Amino acid sequence: MKRYVASHLKDMNRKLVYDMFMSQRQLSRSDISRETGISPPTVLKIVDFFLRHRLVIEDGEGVSSLGRKPQLFRFNAQAAYTVGVVMEDERLRVGVVDLGGTLHALREMRVRMDFSAVLQTLLVGEIRAALADAGLQEALILSAGLAVPGMIDAHNRVIDFSQALGIRQRFDCNPLLDAAEEALGFPIYLENDVNASAMGEYDARRRQHKPTADLVYIQLGDGLGAGIILDGQLLRGRQHAAGEIGYMVLDAAYPGAANRDGWLEGALRAQALAERYPVYERLLAGESPAGYLDDPQCTALLDELATRLSLSIVNMLAVVDVGLVVLGGRTVQIFGDDLIACLHDHLGRVSALPVQCALPLDINASVVGIAAIARELGIEVFFAD
Repeated sequence: MKRYVASHLKDMNRKLVYDMFMSQRQLSRSDISRETGISPPTVLKIVDFFLRHRLVIEDGEGVSSLGRKPQLFRFNAQAAYTVGVVMEDERLRVGVVDLGGTLHALREMRVRMDFSAVLQTLLVGEIRAALADAGLQEALILSAGLAVPGMIDAHNRVIDFSQALGIRQRFDCNPLLDAAEEALGFPIYLENDVNASAMGEYDARRRQHKPTADLVYIQLGDGLGAGIILDGQLLRGRQHAAGEIGYMVLDAAYPGAANRDGWLEGALRAQALAERYPVYERLLAGESPAGYLDDPQCTALLDELATRLSLSIVNMLAVVDVGLVVLGGRTVQIFGDDLIACLHDHLGRVSALPVQCALPLDINASVVGIAAIARELGIEVFFAD
C-alpha cells in the first residue's frame, strides 16, 4: 500500500475547497466543513491561506437563526490568470484567461513557419504582447498551456505524431518550452488542440449554468479529431490517441499506418474536400454559403459530411455512450446550423441511441480550454508549494 504523508492530505484539502469555490463561488467556513467533512480548525487554515493569496475575499455576513452570523467568502477570479496558446489551421492564437474562465485579451496571427520556429521566435513575444493587452504583469500569471494538433504525450511534453505540423517522429518539446519558461517565469503545459476545445466547451457550459458530465467535441478543419470528456475528466488514452477519430476506417482495403493520414481524416480534411468540391475552396476563401446552398455541388458536400460524421458519431456512442456531441472547426463554422440539421437528419436514421449535436457555446473554446487545463495543473503545483 502506498504510504500517504500529511503534505499530500493538505494539498488535497486545499484543492477540494478550491473546487467548491469554483462551483459555488460564495461559502462560509461552516459550509465548507459541513460539505467536505474537513475539521473546522483545518478549514480555518485553508481559508486563511486563500485569503493571503487573494483566492477568496470577504463578502459580508450570512444568515443564522442562532448565534453569530457566519462570515462569507467569495471566490476571486482575478487573483491569478493563465495563458492559452493554440496553434492550428495555420493560425497562432494567444489568450489571457482569469481563474473563472473569462477571456481578457486575445491575439491572433497567421503563421506559415514550422513549429520549432514558432516556439523559438514567436511564443514568448506573443504571450508578453497578450499580457500587455490585458494590462497584466507576468507575476500574476499562474501558468500557460500550448495546444497543438496531433497525438500528444501531455505528461512528457512530447508530440508523438502530427500531420498538420509536419511532425512524423517523436518530437521532444522540452528544450524549447524550457527556454520559454525561463524567459517568462511560469510553467507551460502541452496538450492536444481538440482536447483543449473539449475542455473549453465543458468549462463554458459550467459558466453558463448548462453543466454536463460527459460530452464529445469533434473538430473538423485542416484535420479531424475529437476530445472526450467522461465524468468531468478528459480522456487521453494509453497511447495518447483517445478521440483520434480521423483514424476510423470504414474501408477494409485501407492500409492504416500511424505516420500517415487516417482514412476518415483523409476524406474530410479541408484540402481533400476542396479537391473534390471546388465550391468548398470558395467558401474557405470567405464567400458566404448562403448563395451556394441550392447548388447541387454544395448539397452533395453537406450530404457527404453528414453521412460520414453520423456514422462516426454512432460508432463512438456505442463505446462511450454520451448524449452531447459538439462540433467545431473551420468546416463547421462555414455551414453552421445547416450542417447540424443535416447531421441530425442522418443520425435519426442510423442511430439507435438519442444524441444531441450542437455548435460550440464559445467560439474561443480551444484558447479558454487550454488555459483551463493549465489552470488545473498550475493550481496543483501552487498548492504543493
